[in-house]
Amino acid sequence: AQAPAPSERALAQADARWLFEQQEQAQPLLSQVLRTPLSEQLRGAVAADRLLSEALISDLYGQLLAASDITTDYYQGDEISFQQSRDLLDDDLLLEPIAYDSSTQKLAIRVSGPIHDGGPDQFLGVLTLGVDIEQLH
Repeated sequence: AQAPAPSERALAQADARWLFEQQEQAQPLLSQVLRTPLSEQLRGAVAADRLLSEALISDLYGQLLAASDITTDYYQGDEISFQQSRDLLDDDLLLEPIAYDSSTQKLAIRVSGPIHDGGPDQFLGVLTLGVDIEQLH
């Protein structure tokens, strides 16, 4: 069964905690996201491909589930990559314009796509990849 949607307040608190923990020694939320097998796989994928600057997966509510490195925000639900990708079909991708990514400090194109389980009605989340355009030459 699907977990209930978190409240806007809970999401805002988690996002604030994510930013706060980046300056602290105790980092339970960062650890919960970054020290998982899925995050390890994302880190490996980014390390193996010089074009990738980051990789992250958010759940159906926009909460960060896994990431190759620390991201600027925990809550991804307010990002264009999440909002527009959630309505795409399995084989469709969203390509965002070139922009400076403050979390990776690189000029990048964000490529995002929905994650489904068994069909378009079973939306699980979004996979977003940062493509370092400076490596495209």
